Amino acid sequence: NNSDTNYFELKKELFENISIFDTFEKGFFSHAIYWLVESMAKKQRYFEFTKETFSIINFRLQNDLYKRTPKDPFTVSAFCSFFYVGFKLKEKNWLLNFKKRYLIELPVQERESCDAWTSIFIDFLEDDYIKCLNRINYFKNFILIYTYPVKRLQLMVFYELGYINEAFYAIDAFKSFLKKN
Repeated sequence: NNSDTNYFELKKELFENISIFDTFEKGFFSHAIYWLVESMAKKQRYFEFTKETFSIINFRLQNDLYKRTPKDPFTVSAFCSFFYVGFKLKEKNWLLNFKKRYLIELPVQERESCDAWTSIFIDFLEDDYIKCLNRINYFKNFILIYTYPVKRLQLMVFYELGYINEAFYAIDAFKSFLKKN
């Protein structure tokens, strides 16, 4: 049930009783709560539930519940999802600390792409639009779902820089990209 009341009761109960669960159950329940609130964030009260998602992310990180087992690497999907929620809330210092702390936990073959991807968003929050745009232009797509935010961010950069013609070209290119993907 996706009602707000049930979600908040479930979250409160999990947070109060997390110590009674074994490692797998802790990870499972924290993951379930995270996905529930993330799906709620896509509906009404978007900003409020994005903040809730962020609180769950921090809870999971602080309690080492972001991986199935301690030996597992941080998945690219979880890393990018967590990072993007922080970006939506403009938590620049958190993003910098998150990247510094958790990039090293990604599988080696994914680190370079994730480093480039996160740098694009940090540049944007630092209002360094030229640097951001340059990174976007040289960015190599890695996972399709995480390419969409980069394409949207490119449009935002063009707007911030007043590059209206470039924005219209990028919109056409984005339409083509969406049709193909």
